[in-house]
Amino acid sequence: MQILLFIAFHDTKQCSVTAIAREFAVTKATISDAVRVLLEADLLKKNTGDDGRGLLFTLGAAGC
Repeated sequence: MQILLFIAFHDTKQCSVTAIAREFAVTKATISDAVRVLLEADLLKKNTGDDGRGLLFTLGAAGC
């Protein structure tokens, strides 16, 4: 739930695994595990960053 709230209230460019992990003081692996579940539930949508390398997240259809 906290990840969804973070993404809802932050600019897309701030919604990477690294930024979310830093915000909640957990490892990137922990965020990746949580994000995988949220992606499967269609609560999040995965997008590539401007440079095409990083992943950024937005709310999915079920997460709005």
